[in-house]
Amino acid sequence: MEETKNKPTIEDVAKRCGVSVSTVSRVINRSTPVSTDLNLRVRKAIKELGFTPRQWKDRTIARTVVLVIPDILNPYYGEIIHGAQEEADKQGLRMVVMYISEDPALQRKHLSLLSQWMFDGLIVTGTRLSSKFLVKLHEDYRMPIVVSRSKETEAFPCVIPDMKAAIYQSTKYLISLHHERIAFLSGPPEWNSSRIRVEAITRALGEASLSMDANLHRHCLPTVEAGFQTGRNLMALPDNTRPTAILAFNDLVAVGVLRAIHSIGLRVPRDVSVIGADDLDLAAYTIPSLTTISQPTFRLGQVSMQKIVDLLQGNLTFAPEITFLECPLILRESTAPCTL
Repeated sequence: MEETKNKPTIEDVAKRCGVSVSTVSRVINRSTPVSTDLNLRVRKAIKELGFTPRQWKDRTIARTVVLVIPDILNPYYGEIIHGAQEEADKQGLRMVVMYISEDPALQRKHLSLLSQWMFDGLIVTGTRLSSKFLVKLHEDYRMPIVVSRSKETEAFPCVIPDMKAAIYQSTKYLISLHHERIAFLSGPPEWNSSRIRVEAITRALGEASLSMDANLHRHCLPTVEAGFQTGRNLMALPDNTRPTAILAFNDLVAVGVLRAIHSIGLRVPRDVSVIGADDLDLAAYTIPSLTTISQPTFRLGQVSMQKIVDLLQGNLTFAPEITFLECPLILRESTAPCTL
């Protein structure tokens, strides 16, 4: 009986915050909007007192999980949303998708909204939410957070495609086709995903006694237009330094590269082999069809949501563990042996 008496109650939370029980109840139940300051005060008191609302223990009450994406135009994120939503439906969860803009002013607005919302779990894709922001969010709200991005210092459970292994194997495949001048179109240099891929290519080339030609490593945004412009620049190199194979950051970049090669009268794969990444639906319908690394995006969304459920139910320890998902190389028509 003593243990029960000492358990913190909603009245204790209200007293700590200097508000009424009904106000605390509004925060917990999300029944009406409250100010950011009040929201944080109540959440902080709940955390400090160790109070667990009935709503948080009752699995019959639907919980809300927010899925953050950095790009609403890239089909890659559509499949992640699909997988996460299917798993959320299966688990009886509500899911809200939130886009975080790269525009600094809009990003501040979006982060402010995210701080005010009442939700029970967060899945983060992309790099627009800093680890510092996420740590504070977790401390203030006591919520599960799962991330999908290649940051080695991440403080949260991660679910990521094993692109390092996939890029390594793809480079080895091109080398097996006797390609030596292999270009890599990576994302912006500050992206950890770019660095990881460069490391994989460099390792594969080194094992074949080859080296990365600095002139064949180009940074570009992960878009069709950027792929086209960067591809044109590569194809303008002299014949004896022009790449015979190109590894693109993603399928969108690869589609731009295909167009760039075609625009100057060269042919894929006779003159240049091209490999993309993501295995978007369009990859099978380009001319020629695109050899690409298949990223298990649907599975990524599904597994991330499963981890949120495990964290909510106490079946998973909140720790910075990484779950890697295999990314097989899908062979199509855009790669062939080097003929030079």
